[in-house]
Amino acid sequence: KHPALHINLLHIDDIDLSFIQLIIALTNQLKAQNKPINITHSLSQEHLNLIENAGLGHIFSQQQNQN
Repeated sequence: KHPALHINLLHIDDIDLSFIQLIIALTNQLKAQNKPINITHSLSQEHLNLIENAGLGHIFSQQQNQN
């Protein structure tokens, strides 16, 4: 068994809705199993603004930004 899932999103040039849906589904699945997830990212402020404006800012609000 793995105690936590760690995802590093580094050097991201572009993102789309399917990427966001995948992260949401993964986060929800792990939460339902009481397993922690840790996402580090280097998303640009522009990407973060787009995600926030779409109402999905909570996905990365508690994750670590490596910018």
